[in-house]
Amino acid sequence: MLLLSSCASDTKPKATQRLDFETWCLQSKLEYVSPPELSAAKASEVPVQKLAAQLGGGLTVKLQCGIKIKSESSFSTTSYYELRDAKGSSLAKFPSRISPPGFEGNFRLWSSPDSSLILIYEWIVTGVDSHEMYFVFHKEESWWSARGVKIPLFPGSGNAPSLDDPNERPGNTGPYGPHVLGVSGRSLIIIPKYGKHRRARFEDMEAAHPFPFIVG
Repeated sequence: MLLLSSCASDTKPKATQRLDFETWCLQSKLEYVSPPELSAAKASEVPVQKLAAQLGGGLTVKLQCGIKIKSESSFSTTSYYELRDAKGSSLAKFPSRISPPGFEGNFRLWSSPDSSLILIYEWIVTGVDSHEMYFVFHKEESWWSARGVKIPLFPGSGNAPSLDDPNERPGNTGPYGPHVLGVSGRSLIIIPKYGKHRRARFEDMEAAHPFPFIVG
């Protein structure tokens, strides 16, 4: 029986092609950052005191701590972040994983000059492992919305970044991050790879939700 070579299946393993950083940035819709944008991002952090931050225009972001909820092997909480205006009216909310005792943690916050884009980075330590998340409050015309975002991190070889590798870990405060420098205009200035900065629109980032999460 004659087996044509063109019909034979290729059983040779195919080598994994390493993705270069610039190609990955194009695929992830990450753009170059100008020096003024870097300066603006570095100046955009707002101090957090007693789980609250005071922003311009009378806006306030405060973490309301609740209780943790266990469902089989996963958890959620009744905790949430709330954005309020100068009159104390609630504008938007987003869930939090912080729920002491048990899920201890904190958060950092960055805001655009007009406070129309607010980025929050949260981390918790459970005693078994650590968790982090990012989300934004953003204003569109006359209304506010909240959206979880996943910060893109360059995978290098195609696998997930190694958090133990200093070349893949921009880390600062929190269990692993933050992998952000701050906010400039309507963009997040992120650190997708050690020593690299890029600009990203939150609309182009993968959406994320904090619940449920696994401990251990």
